[in-house]
Amino acid sequence: MRSDKLSRRRGMSLVKAEERIPSPFFRVAERIPESGVYRVFHSEHRVSHEVTLVAGQDFPRCSVCDRNVHFELLQSAPEIAEDPNFRGLRLFEIPHPQEEDWAEDRLKSA
Repeated sequence: MRSDKLSRRRGMSLVKAEERIPSPFFRVAERIPESGVYRVFHSEHRVSHEVTLVAGQDFPRCSVCDRNVHFELLQSAPEIAEDPNFRGLRLFEIPHPQEEDWAEDRLKSA
């Protein structure tokens, strides 16, 4: 009994699983909770970078490290869901910059 009173005075308490603070990170295939700019963290092959994603879609995989990436919301931007430039666009896979350069070179040579 005495230890129970002592723990209350110090502000310690048990936290139920459903009361835990959610992680700020999201994983591949989870539903994107809100539209905005997200930082993408890759396993080892690439430094983190930013990507704009639309709510309701799934977080995309990486073309190199597949599902070994995670995302953090940097800036909410709910208005992009209504922007015609984003309507109908879906990002299934984050391309590697070298792949983008290769694709651009191929288009230029065609």
